Amino acid sequence: MMKTMKKNMMILALWLLPLVASAFVGRVEIDGIWYNVTTKIQEAEVTYSVDDNGYRTYSYSGDIVIPSTVECDGTTCIVKSVGKSAFSGCANLTSVSVPNTVTVLGVGSFRLSGIETVHFSDSLKEIGDMAFVGCHQLKSLDIPSTVNSIGQYAFQDCFSLESAVLPDTVQVSMGLFRDCHNLKSVNIPNSLEYIPSEMFLGCDSLRAITIPNSVTTIYAMAFVNCGLESLVLPESVRTIWGFAFGCPRMKSLTLPNSLVTIESPYFMNCTDLMDVYCYKEEPIICDFTDKKYMTLHVPAAFIDLYKNHSVWKYFGNIVALEDEDESIPQCATPTICYENGTIKLSCATEGATIHSAITNPDTRSFVGNEVGLELTYHISAYATMDGYRKSDMVTDTLRLTGKVPKIEMPARMATD
Repeated sequence: MMKTMKKNMMILALWLLPLVASAFVGRVEIDGIWYNVTTKIQEAEVTYSVDDNGYRTYSYSGDIVIPSTVECDGTTCIVKSVGKSAFSGCANLTSVSVPNTVTVLGVGSFRLSGIETVHFSDSLKEIGDMAFVGCHQLKSLDIPSTVNSIGQYAFQDCFSLESAVLPDTVQVSMGLFRDCHNLKSVNIPNSLEYIPSEMFLGCDSLRAITIPNSVTTIYAMAFVNCGLESLVLPESVRTIWGFAFGCPRMKSLTLPNSLVTIESPYFMNCTDLMDVYCYKEEPIICDFTDKKYMTLHVPAAFIDLYKNHSVWKYFGNIVALEDEDESIPQCATPTICYENGTIKLSCATEGATIHSAITNPDTRSFVGNEVGLELTYHISAYATMDGYRKSDMVTDTLRLTGKVPKIEMPARMATD
């Protein structure tokens, strides 16, 4: 009886042996790339490299081409993903080509690497949180149309990134392009329903952007310290969260009639803002920095509501949108000069009132016994007068070096 049982168990073990051998799970290095392999399901994931003692290394360098399949223990495994932190910290990495079999780039997969170019898989569906955080050499992104999800802070601190194209079907998360200081161009898809928090925070080279009419909500800090010079919000926007905009370069803002809620602190720190075009038929609670220097443009039928509103009435000038007739003469653009410690403003339109604003971005802290007196002042001015349209705005920069003040005049001078 016992002999029969032992014999049957040996037969069973021999029968299961090939199955156990074929179900390999573990890390392997194949042609210089490390993988997590599960032969039972014939799948592999690219992972980080290790040394002979099993300690992590950052040895990936140069141009990496990931194959679509790898052979392990006689089994062909399909490479389905780039795993968490796979290329993270690889400073000498230049480019990676991702095969069409890969559908996921894991959390932090390229974080703090030296990658300059990435060739995405045409089957890619998901880019994980912080996937490319701190990739300072990455210059452009053309994300394939198959991607439907991009995680939080995926491209934060990509200082060299100049342009990005987002696919039509994608949903994005907070901080997507945060502190991408060289970002100049972004294509936002028509399917996007909201602008997440911090999406463009610190993008100080981004001068213009088109928000599609699919967007209904703009979340907190979405454009704080962004370089936008003008912005038109589409008629789809209903809600703007607090401190969504803090754009010191912004000169023109258009608010749609669809707006229902703007949460505090509104549009503070938009210090260069001169013109607000508001199509709301009735005023809502909102506020701006230095309203007395701004012109508010509103529908003619509701101009009295704005002039008597507790907040909006403090705009320096309130005019009807319909009254901006090009046949009406325009005030001459003011000129700015510096004489004997005084900034002097003048306008060729006799009797015009000049409105100006001066900002100083050079507030800094110092360590040491000597501090050089180098200050920069940004000056903006425009002119108004009854019977005339408001002038174009002129901007100058005044630099004080501690010896002889020097003024840098703009390329566009005053014209009548």
